[in-house]
Amino acid sequence: MITANQHIRRVARYKLNPRLKGDSWKYYENWLEDKAPGTQKAYLRQFIDFLAFLDTDTEGLYLLYLEMIKNEDPRRKKQMRILVSNYQKHMIEVKKKGVQTTVIMIQAIKGFFDANEIPLKTGKRIKKESNEIPTISHDQFSKVLSVTGSYKMKAYLKLARDSGLRTGDIANLPIRIVREALDNPSIEYFTFEWKQGKTGKMANPVLGPDSLDALREWHHYRVNTLNLSTEDKDALFCVEINKSETTDVRGRKIGAVVKGNYMGNTSMGGGFHFLVKKANLKPLPGETRLPSIHSLRKYHWTTLQYAGIPTTWIEKMQGRVGVGTGGIYTKPNPEQLIEMYKKGYSALSGIEKDQQEKVDSLTHELGLSQFEIAELRKERDKNRSDYELNTRLQNIIDKARLEGWPEEIIKKLEENLESVETFEDGVLKYRAARAKLLMTADMSHVHEPVLNLTE
Repeated sequence: MITANQHIRRVARYKLNPRLKGDSWKYYENWLEDKAPGTQKAYLRQFIDFLAFLDTDTEGLYLLYLEMIKNEDPRRKKQMRILVSNYQKHMIEVKKKGVQTTVIMIQAIKGFFDANEIPLKTGKRIKKESNEIPTISHDQFSKVLSVTGSYKMKAYLKLARDSGLRTGDIANLPIRIVREALDNPSIEYFTFEWKQGKTGKMANPVLGPDSLDALREWHHYRVNTLNLSTEDKDALFCVEINKSETTDVRGRKIGAVVKGNYMGNTSMGGGFHFLVKKANLKPLPGETRLPSIHSLRKYHWTTLQYAGIPTTWIEKMQGRVGVGTGGIYTKPNPEQLIEMYKKGYSALSGIEKDQQEKVDSLTHELGLSQFEIAELRKERDKNRSDYELNTRLQNIIDKARLEGWPEEIIKKLEENLESVETFEDGVLKYRAARAKLLMTADMSHVHEPVLNLTE
């Protein structure tokens, strides 16, 4: 990890470059002084490369642009913007740099002209194409989840995968947005409307059973272990421990954070990167970069699209700007949105893939007949359904323990749940057992329920 002192030493070396000269450089150097050492290093590196591309120095660049903006020919006035745009394309197509690197380059060049009182308008940014975002597979995602024991991280990542929301929007979600689903475990799919911070456009994400169950587990841990507030205005994903003010590797001051407060937009991105390294992931074939947390938004899009969900519906879920005018007619109600989402959820969650791999493995090893394969698939579908039901029924048992039920009552509840065929029947058994428990004389050991199943 590069320290602030290392950044400072690199900045000092960059300043010795012979292309940096004259008054124009002095004004730019003064402008850079307000930036963090890491930012100075990034700007100088990109700016020097741009000077080399034009085969000039700071004084030459300053005089060239001054001549352009004073020229009476309107076409000449736009030449510097064209040069910057051409260099941006050169970085992407020839030097194979990411768009974010070219954005730093543009900021560095604009800073030079701002410092010399001749501002440059660079026009629209080149849009970041989907294939520049590293891809993540279902297997990779499973490995990432396997190396963390954090309830918050698991819930956060599953919500990111299920919803397709940007990490900045997830970090800003209040509890009220999913309160209904948290308080009612019989809800398997849930949708809500959210105004995105980056674009200001409305998204209508849908959450499936996997992310909702993980959210409820995080909610339980938050209430019973961290003893944190869960009012509607509180952050769905909050800071878990107090932290004092510190300085990051770029020399920037990081303010103190308070337990229970909203997290920073980049907090979980760094956490995801750590887990990717811990899981020892490698880039997928044909790619050069490891998955980032934004890869989950790409995974959501491509998986649902491959599962047959129309693009306009996925755009509605992610809050994207639709291509053409077709999207303006796609205005489903929440029930329609959930029904469409269900068609692709088994692919999104990976349940179908995991089960199919088991069938394919047995088919290969045993040389099974088509009839035997069909029977195996029937058993697979039944096992998948049973697994999902048993997982959700176990959540009921866990909730009873969290509420402090006597162990003999819990064992009786477990026996009653063995005969149920649906989750709704399990909830009814739970309510009946709790109602009977509430009628007993000694209730001092029973806590208030974490989730209100009695309403």
